[in-house]
Amino acid sequence: MGRKRQADESEAEAGDDVIRLRLLEGTRQHYNTMVSHFKRWLQANNPVHVVGETIMLPLPENVCKMYLSYVSVKRDKQGNELLPRTFNTASTVNGYKSAIKFLYKESSMEVSSEVDSTLSAFSDGYKRHVAQMKQNGTMSINEGKSPVSFSGFVFLAAKALGNVSVHNQYLNVHCFLLFSWNLMARAASVGSIRYDHISWNGDAMVVKFGLMKNDQEGKTCFPKHVFANPMNPTICPVLSLAVLVFTRGSRREGTSTLVFGANAKERFSAWLTKTCQVHRDEIVALGLSVEDLGTHSFRKGVATAITNTPGGPPMTSVWLRAGWSLGNVQGRYIFSGTGGDQFVGRCAAGIRQFN
Repeated sequence: MGRKRQADESEAEAGDDVIRLRLLEGTRQHYNTMVSHFKRWLQANNPVHVVGETIMLPLPENVCKMYLSYVSVKRDKQGNELLPRTFNTASTVNGYKSAIKFLYKESSMEVSSEVDSTLSAFSDGYKRHVAQMKQNGTMSINEGKSPVSFSGFVFLAAKALGNVSVHNQYLNVHCFLLFSWNLMARAASVGSIRYDHISWNGDAMVVKFGLMKNDQEGKTCFPKHVFANPMNPTICPVLSLAVLVFTRGSRREGTSTLVFGANAKERFSAWLTKTCQVHRDEIVALGLSVEDLGTHSFRKGVATAITNTPGGPPMTSVWLRAGWSLGNVQGRYIFSGTGGDQFVGRCAAGIRQFN
């Protein structure tokens, strides 16, 4: 009986681990941080709903509404409103709404229809409030990071190659930058590329992801074709990868299979921030804002550049490469084909479309 009970407990734990996979670990940590913030707010404003370190569920709908109103305003670490008064984006507030639902789900409790209706109504109303503030000029018209232009991408690629003091480190950054642009992928996805994710098909290097942030089951992770640009070696992803691999040397058995190594996203982000600060004047001259540039700027930038190219690839091909949803028709009527993705890949590489 003892062995059977131990085996049952082991299987139950394995089942719990599988269930946890419904959320990315980073997303789970993000929600847990928000829940901790919610608990501190309850302890200060509605302590009756917290016993020890546990939030007592269910919560009254007015408490949830008060909290969303609280987090809609930007504050310092002590919880004081910033002056002049500024508001968070709709996506930020929506994140806190999702964290409340996450709290219920982790406690194996259903959100009441009243609380669910209040959360949805607040979210919908706040979106309109944000739109009004953007219209009257009290909130920036742009949200998130701005797309980087093609000229900005070329400038940063040149800067990554120009450093001679830590050349090996910058070769890694340069290749990461070119892959982010050409694959139209998030920095986290680029950082997860392994050697066995890369293959060749004709004149194209093919990269295949197992999953992406918005596709955790890998249903729409179609192969992405990456092309060389012999006319501009500075932005040639194939050449950059070749230099990186041959400079690093052959991979020894037992070492990491990650192309860019561990913590690649964080290292690339740190380089980007430092480079933008050092070359602030030149970046501003390119029509870009240093504060609005981030790792996501390349994904936005290449999609913007390609979709605005006269005679460029179809919009659906760009969306499929980026992994964006096409609604209910995707998976039923529209699928990625090699021709469409190759067209997008050539444009992303900076190759003139009629060459």
